[in-house]
Amino acid sequence: MLKTVKHSGNKKTGPIAVTYRAGGHNVFATCPKTCALNPQGEHAADLIDLDYLQAVRQAVPRNGQAWTYSHFPAELAENFSCDQCGGGRPLCARGGRDYVVVFVAHGGGARLVGDDTPGGCYGNGGPVRLAWESTRKTGDASDGAAVVRFARSLPPGSLLRHHVVGDLGLAK
Repeated sequence: MLKTVKHSGNKKTGPIAVTYRAGGHNVFATCPKTCALNPQGEHAADLIDLDYLQAVRQAVPRNGQAWTYSHFPAELAENFSCDQCGGGRPLCARGGRDYVVVFVAHGGGARLVGDDTPGGCYGNGGPVRLAWESTRKTGDASDGAAVVRFARSLPPGSLLRHHVVGDLGLAK
């Protein structure tokens, strides 16, 4: 299930386009079963959804930027967002880079990151979880077609951050 938002109200991403993805029966169904941050690994995906992956690779706004990653920005600076990063060309959106962008564990589950307890996913609580649950219940079931259609509908030069929550897994 896919949910698209043309202008995010999240202060961490800024007013850019974002997507959410969730499985229909469980929000974690599109996340990798092997993810250590997933508190519900038994409901997660074993395989990558190759059709959806191809669609995401094509889902770039005309003359714009699109990217995906697994955690929010701005955990160290409250007044900084994706739309400000890299002077309008976010570091995470730069292909072929010789560096990795990392984020310090933060949020309600941060204490679980790095120990043997499953969990720590930022999507497991708060407003992000509410949006994720809404995606599971009312999102577009044709994820691949929907994400490409959405990217093409955005104004030229737009920024699109894929997967505020959810991932590339093949939901069961």
